[in-house]
Amino acid sequence: MKFYLKTIDRLNEFVERLLFETTGSVPELSLLAKMRKEDIDSYSYTDKATFVYDYYRDKQSVLEKLFQEPMKAVKIRRFKTGQP
Repeated sequence: MKFYLKTIDRLNEFVERLLFETTGSVPELSLLAKMRKEDIDSYSYTDKATFVYDYYRDKQSVLEKLFQEPMKAVKIRRFKTGQP
């Protein structure tokens, strides 16, 4: 949650939407999941060349952008490849 709501704008959007979209037993988590999916669909990479270029420049930030979650060194090492 801290990773996703790291800016004031993102936090304000979450609070505003929370007032109107509270359904289910755990509305905060379901709304966070929904917002994360929307961002992945909207802001993720659309072409392979840009992803590969950014991957070689900074693997951690590229994977964070792709998955919309923090990528610690331990997670990155789990990937069995050094290539994008």
